[in-house]
Amino acid sequence: MTKIDTLITHADLFTMAGEGVGFVNDGAIAIANGKIIEVGVTKDLIQQYSPSETINASGKMVLPGFIDGHMHSYWGTLRGVGQDTKKLDAQRGWPFPKVPWRSSEIGRK
Repeated sequence: MTKIDTLITHADLFTMAGEGVGFVNDGAIAIANGKIIEVGVTKDLIQQYSPSETINASGKMVLPGFIDGHMHSYWGTLRGVGQDTKKLDAQRGWPFPKVPWRSSEIGRK
């Protein structure tokens, strides 16, 4: 077994593997000397590494790497809608008048 500093286990991992966002269910991250050395499935990585510290991230979402991980999940429903909105229009106010959570018509259905 390879000694490492930290092993994050049982996480819902979102990586940049493959096309788009790569999702790893029950994922793990091996960290040594302050760097991510491997990302994979928990059952595989716990057999390969002997960590000084283990962090159980069960029920947590982890975005490994040096990224800006903040997001506005409600914007996912509007993906593509705002691409043609001019910056000035967006600064004047909400440019999308009929989004589901703001429309009384949709709320009645």
